[in-house]
Amino acid sequence: MKRNAVFTPARISFAVVVGLVSIPSVLCSQQAFDPDAAVDGEKRAAIVEAVILAVDSLYISSEGARRVADALRRNARDGAYAEYGQLGPFIRKLTADLREQTNDRHTGVWPYDPSYEEHEITDAQKQEMLERARYSNFGFKEVRRLPGNIGLLEITDFYPADAAGRTAIAALDYLSGSDALIIDLRRNGGGSGDLVSLLLSHFFSEPVLHLSMYSRFNDETRQAWTQAYTPGPRLADIPLYVLVSGRTASAAEHFAFSLQARGRATVVGSTTRGASNPAEYVSFPELSISVQVPAYTVTEPVTGTNWEGVGVQPDLTVHPDQALFTAAESAAIRLLESASDDERVTTLRWASEMFEAQRTPLEIDDETVGRVSGRYGRSFAVTLDQGRLLLRQPSRASEELIPLGDGRFAVQGMEWRIQFTLVGDQEATELRLVYPNGNMSVYRRAS
Repeated sequence: MKRNAVFTPARISFAVVVGLVSIPSVLCSQQAFDPDAAVDGEKRAAIVEAVILAVDSLYISSEGARRVADALRRNARDGAYAEYGQLGPFIRKLTADLREQTNDRHTGVWPYDPSYEEHEITDAQKQEMLERARYSNFGFKEVRRLPGNIGLLEITDFYPADAAGRTAIAALDYLSGSDALIIDLRRNGGGSGDLVSLLLSHFFSEPVLHLSMYSRFNDETRQAWTQAYTPGPRLADIPLYVLVSGRTASAAEHFAFSLQARGRATVVGSTTRGASNPAEYVSFPELSISVQVPAYTVTEPVTGTNWEGVGVQPDLTVHPDQALFTAAESAAIRLLESASDDERVTTLRWASEMFEAQRTPLEIDDETVGRVSGRYGRSFAVTLDQGRLLLRQPSRASEELIPLGDGRFAVQGMEWRIQFTLVGDQEATELRLVYPNGNMSVYRRAS
């Protein structure tokens, strides 16, 4: 093996490197790689030495690099790799061994692809990667308004800002009238650090140093700051919540950790994955592999720490399935503290009550279903469909009724509610649509 020929660091820019958990699928789609290709003892030994060379050159800790080298050579000497006669299974085994030694999911051995090396990505490949990102709306999966004027933004990937920036700003523009904002990162495995900087810039009134990165291999420290100018709205004062889970990793953790450290956001959900160290790639073309090595140690300036191996610890620890309603209920209660207008107070109380009912649903028994089901007036019908009680109107989508007790129901996504008039154990005699401003529409039972 000619080390001087095969050691070719693929220096991906800081913005792209920060937060990568694994090789993005948009890059893997370009690869010409045969996982069934045969590997004999000589090639396995060459691959092991290539991995050791990459780790020794780039890994954040010289002591850790020696530990990796000792472990891989010991495994090779003890025959731990002898059974791997195909390239795909072998590099998966090496990845598992690397992660066992480093406890870092940014470490891995991957199929070689020339497109990892920035100077070899053709315009056609860039366009295809952009198209694939566009299919997922650049990771911006959902933007909507919840009752109580609480905004919700779900981001599943952090694509580079030069691709995703316009979508990010459009999403924040749409939500700029919200009184509180929830950002859902429960399914976000990371991505680009420059998009983190762009998004963070909208939640502070002035520039903030939110990350420092040190690399052993070039003895260099880099800093990441929020932007002094933001093309989108400043949302520096509204209550902010970030939803996380065990799937939340890397750049997504960075986003949550930075906001939490400054007391700018309440983090809700379960402990995140704990992957903080950005990586570099080293390519070995003649061996058909690239090695991903954690090359930077990150530090959050306020805490002086990072989330490597421990994850981001939520302020409100709940099962991820309950995180959205927990955050929304908390936001509504918080907004209620400063509300003075009677209609606004009622809207927030009702929103809080609905979110609580969604977080811990009330059982609705068969007797109650039977008493409220039926037709009311000329327009409304209440029916049970697959365990859900629905309010139906001609030529309109059905609305789910959320039981609140005592014949009261919230309506999914709406700020008005339903009240049934119940007497004794008889069927409901009327249905009332009640609005936060005190207005009411009454519909008598028709059948």
